[in-house]
Amino acid sequence: MMASTATGNGAAVIPRLSAVRIFQHLTRVDLAQIAQVAKAKRVAARTIVFFEGNRADALFIVLSGSLKVFQTANDGRVRVLGTIGPGETFGELAMLDGQPRSASVETIGASELLVIARHDWRRIATTTPAILLGILESVCTRLRAQNDSELGAAMRRTEYRVSKAIIELAERYGESSGGVVRIPATFGLKDIAEIAASTVQRVERALEKLEDQALIGFVEGELVLRDVSALRRALAYM
Repeated sequence: MMASTATGNGAAVIPRLSAVRIFQHLTRVDLAQIAQVAKAKRVAARTIVFFEGNRADALFIVLSGSLKVFQTANDGRVRVLGTIGPGETFGELAMLDGQPRSASVETIGASELLVIARHDWRRIATTTPAILLGILESVCTRLRAQNDSELGAAMRRTEYRVSKAIIELAERYGESSGGVVRIPATFGLKDIAEIAASTVQRVERALEKLEDQALIGFVEGELVLRDVSALRRALAYM
């Protein structure tokens, strides 16, 4: 489970809350209420935040780092529903229905989170209903993305799914310098395989093909894209 350390927060966290997607339409007074009840947590890489089926009693806000949302089948296979980065949230359904967690969440890289207890959230929501609108928008966006991902996984071959996963990681977490985008080494083969709904062996073969086509490369253990648009164009022919 989540091994973390609590840190204090107050007015200093308000600017960071204003950058969170579901809070962007709130006033500074609204954000101050949230800052008062939010508890900061630093979570190490490769740490489970919560498991599917756990009691849902809090909302999580990502200030830094990266995480994955996944479900585990009876045969042990992992199905990644998506990744989460700075400015995003997870555990929103707990704020609406309080039912057990529908998926597990694990950090990929070391992450800094804010945690808001459900009882605190509901108290604030009674005086600031606009907060609920942000939650509903977030849930709808995630459901649409999940449906699109499932359709792509069902209809496309491995090379396409791997390329799409790489592009998404580059756009969300890539570090750009001189036109070259590096995907942090925290995202390994296993992560790409889970996102692409494939196996590590198949991903390795797909990466070799992409490298042979000069669409990707590897530098000091990091996956590098010298031209993201070229890989995006290549998707049309996969």
